[in-house]
Amino acid sequence: MSKAKRKSSGNTFLFRLLRSFMAIVVLTGFVLGISFFIKGLANADSGKVLSYIRPLLAKLNISDEEIGQVAGKFVSREDAGESQDDVSAEEEENKSADKLAHTQDEVLIKLAVMSDTHNDFENLRSALSDAKEKGIGNVFFLGDFTELGLTEDLEDAKEIMEGGGIDYLAIPGDHDLWKTVGPENFLTIFKKNNHTVTLNGVKFVLLDNSANYTLIDDETISWFQKEIADADFVLLSQPLYHPTLQVVMGVVNGEEQSEVKSQAGQLLAMIRSSGVRAVIAGDQHASSTNDDPERSGLKHIVVGALTDDRNLQSPRYSVLDVYLDMDFDIKDVVLE
Repeated sequence: MSKAKRKSSGNTFLFRLLRSFMAIVVLTGFVLGISFFIKGLANADSGKVLSYIRPLLAKLNISDEEIGQVAGKFVSREDAGESQDDVSAEEEENKSADKLAHTQDEVLIKLAVMSDTHNDFENLRSALSDAKEKGIGNVFFLGDFTELGLTEDLEDAKEIMEGGGIDYLAIPGDHDLWKTVGPENFLTIFKKNNHTVTLNGVKFVLLDNSANYTLIDDETISWFQKEIADADFVLLSQPLYHPTLQVVMGVVNGEEQSEVKSQAGQLLAMIRSSGVRAVIAGDQHASSTNDDPERSGLKHIVVGALTDDRNLQSPRYSVLDVYLDMDFDIKDVVLE
């Protein structure tokens, strides 16, 4: 081989090596960029975030489903009360022992908690069918059946719920109030927006706190305070507390609504003064469980969304098991 050919071959090899190295650098930077971006979602609306990044990722042939899967992994790590790296081996062993301490024979009540279909009624049907196959006899729906609160959409949602073969109670989400800027359409179709029910001796209180800019009236507040005196679980449209995400009652698109935020604090103070075990809500489109910062033993749980759209996780609902000793466990069920 001539010197010229050897030199050309050497240059080609170096060029390919350099190109591979640069590709790795660019890809690493891209992944890190996504990581830091997702960490900044705490004060953002998931729909707006996805609308910003979707055009860029579309050019890279990354689908909406792939966006949700990737982002969901980051969000689930950010939302966890503690990261895997922070859990000691002893704590993991204790947690495993706790989980093994209960069997299905000890389940006092098993029920499903669902939220945020946003007109994705096919997923609602699938979730109800899956819950029924699991032998679940009760479901609580925590709001946002619809995208705009249209009467015909709420009627469709009710028809699906009643055809699911499972007893249910439902409260509205803020999107269900959209058309009437209030609960009128929801009340026309579902009749009630606040509930109390006792199942096998376990008391649940469902409170409609879905209005973003309107205070809950005094009569309802008095009713709530009375009902939680002996309640075990409170279920809401919007969370009252989250350690990082500002998608909570009294905060709309990152802007605090002072009076509503103050009322959220009032509700939380009532709950902390009661024997309620957990506050369960929807709206965030990302499931999580966190400890209350002030009252030991009180959990703040957010269930994931059923919708395929604007969802940073795969569509899902939750199954709540309450045991004979009043301990409880709640797990995600991801739709296939």
